Amino acid sequence: MDEKYMSKLSPTVDFWAGIYLVIVAVLSVFGNGVVLVRAAGRFALLKSPELLTVNLALTDIGMALSMYPLSIYSCFNHAWIGGDGSCLYYGLMGMIFSITSIVTLAVMGMIRFIVAGSPPKTGDVFSHGARLDMLEDTEDQRRNSPPALASEVEMLNAKLVEYEDRDRRVNLSIYGFPEHSEEKDALSFLKTTLTDILQTDFPGGLDLERAHRSLAPIKPGAPPRPLVVRFRVKFQRRTIGFVISGIWLYSGLWAVLPLMGWGSYGPEPFGISAR
Repeated sequence: MDEKYMSKLSPTVDFWAGIYLVIVAVLSVFGNGVVLVRAAGRFALLKSPELLTVNLALTDIGMALSMYPLSIYSCFNHAWIGGDGSCLYYGLMGMIFSITSIVTLAVMGMIRFIVAGSPPKTGDVFSHGARLDMLEDTEDQRRNSPPALASEVEMLNAKLVEYEDRDRRVNLSIYGFPEHSEEKDALSFLKTTLTDILQTDFPGGLDLERAHRSLAPIKPGAPPRPLVVRFRVKFQRRTIGFVISGIWLYSGLWAVLPLMGWGSYGPEPFGISAR
């Protein structure tokens, strides 16, 4: 056998490395297999971004089935099996599944960024915790300082309304609904009322994420405060399907470049794996 395919590790290290890879392979096949079976059972109900999770499970289980058996047998054999042909196959599979997995994770992160919104800007108040901190600080200042002037109170109320409207995602303010008409559930109220007003049957219902009455104080004789609603950001299955197809094509392109002379596949330094 070619010297470059002989293991540079001791037989004991190779043996325990093989045992470790067996455990990883079994857990990977079982765990990702469960994901794929559950996804297949409710495929029509999967949300579009969840298809990326299915794609990630496919890459992981594909790597475990196509690559791990060669590595495991080579560890127990104390030398790489198959020579140049299996080395080329192993490197090709590794490149395809590895790049697909990495890019899928990157796309999942970008979609999460789009759905969750941009990072907070300095001086903005986004979370309820931050708002409570601001109110507590204001209360402490009120206790330790003379009563605020009416103009100062008005300015604080205006800031509160501004912070409410300036959130991580774009909110829509809806005017004209009388105070307390939504009772305690503004989300259900708007889902029902907007559907009736627009006279449109939304498939799956109107997809609202959150709704509440504006936090501005009620003023006698003033118009009712608006209802602030946030629509959920959605991605179509067709769009995600194109993205997944693009990921596989991108991975395949980089995987075949070494076959065309740009780089090459060969054995790892320890001799029981390939790259």
